[in-house]
Amino acid sequence: MPADPEKGSYQTALRLIETLRLLPRYPRTITANELRDRLEGRGFAVHIHTIQRNLNLLSAHYAIHGDESKPQHWCWAKDAIVTELPGMDPLTALAFRLARLHLSPLLPPTLLAQFDPYLLAADRILGDQNPTYRWADKVRLIPTGLALLPQTGNAGVIATVSEALLRECCFTARYRNRDDAEREFRQVHPLALVLRGPALYLLATLNDYDDIRQLRVHRFQSAELLPYQPCEGPNHFDVDAYIRAGGFEYPESAPIQLVVRFDRDAAWHLYETPLSIDQQITAEDNDWMRLSATVNDTPLLRWWLLGFGSGVEVLGPATLRAAMAETAQQMAARYRSE
Repeated sequence: MPADPEKGSYQTALRLIETLRLLPRYPRTITANELRDRLEGRGFAVHIHTIQRNLNLLSAHYAIHGDESKPQHWCWAKDAIVTELPGMDPLTALAFRLARLHLSPLLPPTLLAQFDPYLLAADRILGDQNPTYRWADKVRLIPTGLALLPQTGNAGVIATVSEALLRECCFTARYRNRDDAEREFRQVHPLALVLRGPALYLLATLNDYDDIRQLRVHRFQSAELLPYQPCEGPNHFDVDAYIRAGGFEYPESAPIQLVVRFDRDAAWHLYETPLSIDQQITAEDNDWMRLSATVNDTPLLRWWLLGFGSGVEVLGPATLRAAMAETAQQMAARYRSE
């Protein structure tokens, strides 16, 4: 039975569309062989020479190009206008705007740059006339603590650290400790980035050690990719499990049963945003409330309690009460008039 020419044209059209979708944006590239493997994974078996002819044909109509290397590497041009099938809807455009606004510290520059063509396309297609798209102008995220200026570092070094995490490879680095001492790391195995307040942390293992270290990204003085050295971290590392286990809380001990007296105004917000699921608040009189809750004894807890000043009194546990009393005495001594 002769082949159906219409079906063949249909398959060719689908393959060409998928080819355009698989091409990365500059500076990332892909070879014809890699493209063939990915097309085969999507059900399009095609000869390598056919792919090369298709790429040359498509480059005459779309902003894609191949370099002069052998094998040739292909990509979308850096300034190529985004073409999506189907067209970008308002909800997708809004997601891109919000991601660009709030995820910038957590994305490597090579990925962050890829937002810009989508944002330009969204602006061009939707503009300021669509209420869904304008939602990003109506919502803001404000930190609950004192708004500190973000830490700054060498942009190129930070880009290298992010790129190593993206590519799951190691990098060498010079790192400045808090005491200004410099250290040399011959292999940094990046595991995750965590934004905690204004500080961006890299979770990583160093050299041949297995313990997970927290490294402030802005303290890296230099970094160089080791693209052929795969990252080797702890088996099944889960950043969420690490955080839930108190990785960033630095607890002084096992969870404690906190008992405190708050003046009524200070305690009011804890009715709506409790400290723990077992929190209990009872009224002592018209001015004071007693609160109990199971919490981790961390520096953050102590800073939070001290922030209430004379509006709080720690009753238990005894060790925490003693520590708070000592801090209060030291503060009083510093403010005492000569």
